[in-house]
Amino acid sequence: MTKTSTTKPSAIEVFDRQLLRMRRDRAAMGIGDYDFLLRDVAARLMDRLSLVKRAFPQVLDLGAHHGILADLLKARAGTQNVFACDMSLRFATQNAVPAVVADEEFLPFQKSCMDAVVSNLSLQWVNDLPGALVQIRNTLKPDGLFLAAVLGGESLRELRDS
Repeated sequence: MTKTSTTKPSAIEVFDRQLLRMRRDRAAMGIGDYDFLLRDVAARLMDRLSLVKRAFPQVLDLGAHHGILADLLKARAGTQNVFACDMSLRFATQNAVPAVVADEEFLPFQKSCMDAVVSNLSLQWVNDLPGALVQIRNTLKPDGLFLAAVLGGESLRELRDS
């Protein structure tokens, strides 16, 4: 009679988070020259957010890059404080709002401290997306809003085809 193993398989890590952090640090040096996609998606996120006729006093820009979305969020009526979170120290220091250097997979925020969490093209690099979403939910106050844009399998099809 054989005994079955009761140990859990190790989590699959598709993305090397340390390598991603290093690449984001390198990209931060000249991001203003090629941030057109981040700017476009940030504007689209703000369009969707404008449909919600509610104030969000405390907002987290998760995966903030160099602060394009945070700047737009600051200008939104009903927003009192915007906080940036990015895994890259170089990106975090480029934000005009208070910023935290943290990995999206391990959020350091208190439970129920944000009215909204908004993310612009960062969550597609997370290894454990359900786990990250649970952490985001824990960060949100009851009835908080989560709004994100991620690249998926059908994103940028024209670029892939070319």
